[in-house]
Amino acid sequence: MLLGLYAAAIAVNLRRGHVTIDCGCGGPGHGLSWLLVARNVALIFVAGIAMMPIEARVLGLADAAVLVMSVITVWLLIAAVEQAASNGAYVWL
Repeated sequence: MLLGLYAAAIAVNLRRGHVTIDCGCGGPGHGLSWLLVARNVALIFVAGIAMMPIEARVLGLADAAVLVMSVITVWLLIAAVEQAASNGAYVWL
């Protein structure tokens, strides 16, 4: 729910034209962008999948390893997308 509130607040400010607000969401010195809204919506979707009911079974060491690697992968994917978005201001030759 908190991510939804953040996404809504960012979207409202973007629609009003307030893009220079430094909320710290995209790192220091970055303003608001629609990419932040999309990131929050994607994280809400992932959290919704994680909250879906699962079959009752005993979780093992392999399950823990998959969970850790999944969290690291999502974290690196978010970092890569944010870096690519911040590089978008540069002119590519």
